[in-house]
Amino acid sequence: EEFKFIYWMEWAHRMWGRALGVAFAVPAAYFWARGWLPGPLLRRVGLIFAAGGCQGLVGWWMVKSGLEEPPQEWDVPRVSPYRLATHLTS
Repeated sequence: EEFKFIYWMEWAHRMWGRALGVAFAVPAAYFWARGWLPGPLLRRVGLIFAAGGCQGLVGWWMVKSGLEEPPQEWDVPRVSPYRLATHLTS
């Protein structure tokens, strides 16, 4: 049961991040296509979008650390605390 809870929490976390990305990218693309984003604003919007993408990459990098084989077979797999801290503070 605990695994199911964690699984669904992580799934919701990923879906929330993707929904935020789509909710940001679709209107930004619309405004860009219409020419309503002048150069300086377009750079800022692109930077914000890139920051969100980097947050997703850092999250994937963190999860990847938990997929490595534990040193002993009875150890519980864990993510790197350094990568977790990076994900939470970025």
